[in-house]
Amino acid sequence: MSYLHVVAQQKQDITAIGKSLYEKKNYKAALTVYNEAVADNKKDTNAYFGRGLTNLVLHNYDDAIGDFKKVIKLNPKDAEAYLHKGAAYAATEEYKKAIKEYDNAIAIEPAYVDAYNFRGNAKYASADTNGAIKDYDMAIKADSEYADAYFNRGTIHELRKEYAPAINDLTIAIALNPADADAYFNRAFAQDALHDYRGAIGDYNVVIRLDSTFIEAYYNRGIDKEKLGVYYLAILDFGALLRIDSTDAEAYLAMGIAKDSLKYHMSAIIDYTTAIRINPDLAEAYYDRAESNIMLGRKDQVCADLNMAYSLKLSKALKALNDNKCSISKPDTDNHHKSRILQFLSGWDIE
Repeated sequence: MSYLHVVAQQKQDITAIGKSLYEKKNYKAALTVYNEAVADNKKDTNAYFGRGLTNLVLHNYDDAIGDFKKVIKLNPKDAEAYLHKGAAYAATEEYKKAIKEYDNAIAIEPAYVDAYNFRGNAKYASADTNGAIKDYDMAIKADSEYADAYFNRGTIHELRKEYAPAINDLTIAIALNPADADAYFNRAFAQDALHDYRGAIGDYNVVIRLDSTFIEAYYNRGIDKEKLGVYYLAILDFGALLRIDSTDAEAYLAMGIAKDSLKYHMSAIIDYTTAIRINPDLAEAYYDRAESNIMLGRKDQVCADLNMAYSLKLSKALKALNDNKCSISKPDTDNHHKSRILQFLSGWDIE
């Protein structure tokens, strides 16, 4: 074997080591090895590509874009390099540039399902939901078992309040990937919107079985149980959530409401008070604490709580203030607060 052949073999081994380290998720070590590989051979497309993937995972997006540009310069027909270059642009919210890269990938490989899926994600992020759905349609046409496209299309249908097609897509996604907790959660959310609380609870059960720390599933399942009048079981769900995250004011509020429904008003007041301590801008907690105190005949705090609820723009508090003959304090027009929206949105995984 000649000396030159030995050197070439060593260089190839360096790139292979980088790939092995990447696959083992030892990204920093992989980056070091890839740096050595490209330093040794400026035309090693595998080394540039591997380093680009590594930089992508490490959130070094500009470096990743540079690496994929090197690959494309050396091999303009490398569709995968365009795909990941697009992913790097998407990660920095440069969606127009990302879409252009996905266009390039599709021009090279017209049946490139990942490129259609990623382009759909970029279009969705650009508020082009119609374009996104068309791309997911194309991905599914190219591969009828491409679970991510069904999931993503179903998620957009759900956001557009098209619940029946959302459930249909998410059901197919679940059939293709039965371990996808997010798909069960999103389907449950759509079932909630259609008032199919028992169906939703069944899906939340699976979510929690797959991921016992999925706090939104505990919360939503508890709310559905409240709607079905199964208050004791709802309390158990909120309690399970609070064992995972003891700072969740909404969970304390919901648990207080369930306890009020069981006429455990004093215990409910404790929950509302805890919710207020965590989030002083939670208007419903003041209102519900006032209602509990009314039920207990303790009217000393009622007016103060109703005024706080009213100052936080809770409109129904005004009627309660009048009903309870409370003097009305001037609302604080400078008070701004944000209500929590319990709606799951899947992130786009670029790995």
